[in-house]
Amino acid sequence: MIELITSPDAWITLATLATLEIILGVDNLVMIAILVSALPQNRQDIARRLGIGFALLTRVCLLFTMSWLASLVAPIFHISTHPVSVRDLVMFFGGFFLLYKGLHELWVMRQHKEEGERHAAKGGLFLVVLQIGIFDIVFSLDSVITAVGMSNQLPIMVLAISIAMAVMLFGSGPIVKVINKHISIKVLALCFIVLIGIMLMINGTGYHMPKAYIYAAMGFSAFVEIMVIWVTGKK
Repeated sequence: MIELITSPDAWITLATLATLEIILGVDNLVMIAILVSALPQNRQDIARRLGIGFALLTRVCLLFTMSWLASLVAPIFHISTHPVSVRDLVMFFGGFFLLYKGLHELWVMRQHKEEGERHAAKGGLFLVVLQIGIFDIVFSLDSVITAVGMSNQLPIMVLAISIAMAVMLFGSGPIVKVINKHISIKVLALCFIVLIGIMLMINGTGYHMPKAYIYAAMGFSAFVEIMVIWVTGKK
């Protein structure tokens, strides 16, 4: 541990891993905000904190099973000439569930808007926290495998993930407030989730689709929406 603290290489690796985890956590932040926003106002903060705490626990547990984690990329069967691993299956079905979740939430918003009712999450606080933890596994699987590939020092990986989750904890609050205040931003966030689901399904079939394309497109869309809100005089 003393060697890690005094090693410049260890600090560089920590900074690189933490930055990577924060960047790759953007989609996770949006998903957390969408899930939490369906709860009553007075329960959103506690659900957000418990969900992120649960997500941190699942990520650290994944790190402590590094040998098993490495086996996730090994082929378990083949479809034609394409090898299929456990990681591919998690990505594909996780992406399909995200696609369903995004489209379902858009449909629910449409229905409740017509009925003039406020949509509340079925199952309440526990279900939202559980969903945050499950979605985090899908979102973070690639980044955790990347972390294992970049460093073989468990303390550095755990610290990098903890830093990223702390940033997520502080960053998710303002995002929830913005989504609650502007329905157009919530629709945009749900469309982002749908695109992420499609991307994960494509990646699960063996074709790599970089997240940067989706981040760039949705980032520009968010910028346009912010400009619309500003021009129309809304605070």
